[in-house]
Amino acid sequence: PYVDTDLSFAWLYAPERSAQRSATGAVDTYHEHLLQPRVRVLFGWRFAEHFGLFGGPSLLLQARIIRDGDEALMRIGPEFVVGVEL
Repeated sequence: PYVDTDLSFAWLYAPERSAQRSATGAVDTYHEHLLQPRVRVLFGWRFAEHFGLFGGPSLLLQARIIRDGDEALMRIGPEFVVGVEL
């Protein structure tokens, strides 16, 4: 048996089209960012040299930045991960 920690960060970026049209009639676009830092604690069991199972809880912070920083939505929540190590 073993215990391990994992820290990860994901950044997703996408141009989005606004539902509103500008004064010229063109559809405006803006940028949206999704930032996801995550910390995990993993508990594992190795049954053979190349086979094991792991799992554990994680904590995710999700920050969505809309319209280049005009709006921001944040949420934090638990997750659970399970996996097979080969």
